[in-house]
Amino acid sequence: EPLMARSTLTTVDRARGLFLGLAAGHALGLDSGSGVAPCPEGDGGTRSIRRQDTPKSPWGAHVALAIGVAEELLEVEVDLQRLTGRWIAWWRRDGRSLDPETVEALDHLARHDAPLPDQAPGPGIGWVARALPIALATWQQPRNLVSGTYHTIRLATPDTEVAWAAVALNVTVGQFLEGRQDFLPEVIEALKANDASPGLLGLLRRIPFIGPDEWQPREAHPASACAEQVLWLAYHDPNLERAVLRAVDQPIVGETLGAAVGAVLGARDGEAAVPAGWVAALPDPETLRTLAKRLVAARTPL
Repeated sequence: EPLMARSTLTTVDRARGLFLGLAAGHALGLDSGSGVAPCPEGDGGTRSIRRQDTPKSPWGAHVALAIGVAEELLEVEVDLQRLTGRWIAWWRRDGRSLDPETVEALDHLARHDAPLPDQAPGPGIGWVARALPIALATWQQPRNLVSGTYHTIRLATPDTEVAWAAVALNVTVGQFLEGRQDFLPEVIEALKANDASPGLLGLLRRIPFIGPDEWQPREAHPASACAEQVLWLAYHDPNLERAVLRAVDQPIVGETLGAAVGAVLGARDGEAAVPAGWVAALPDPETLRTLAKRLVAARTPL
């Protein structure tokens, strides 16, 4: 039972759980959104991942862009222009499963060497999952975690609600890496201190009071609704596999929810909580494990 085992988890266990959960949840979400149902049963009875990777395209967009963030964080000094160059290079080389909003943002960055203007449309909520490696590199530096997450997201979308939703997830991961399970007070305090939107704060404040049989999505900004669903599952559901499958079955944003839930609950419960059949279906889990271990040791200034 993950809730009983968490106190013995190491930081590296949690970091690896984040990256493996991110990749598995994203792959399952892409299956659910493709119109081709994943196999209902696999090793140990869990739903199986239908492989979509190829040698030239090992990762879907959320994982590929998160790896770009991770690789930049491991440089001697982080360079945001070089980071956007990593994203643009991957988009031109592969771009599998990339949403139109992110294509627009990367095209603008490539042509103008500047983010989209504030009035540009489209939330691009996939970034709430793609920025999660920042938490692994800054978990002992809360101010850097918040500011690094916010400013990285603003490179990719003009929508501040997406940035604050990503901050909420990364503060949660930071709490889990510290071994703390009561994450919501710290998340709400960080958002309040930085003037995040009242809408997002309202959604997160209600999480403890909505039981498993009562939860219903509310009309809200898509990124805020995504953050609420991820953190509701992190707060209420002790089983990572069940939470990820619930997330990927949501319409429209199943791949983002699946990736984010897998990552956040992977940080909560460690890599052993990610079903072995899911990990075995990933193209290169060892690369993800290595990145995770290096990031939590990096103490990256942002």
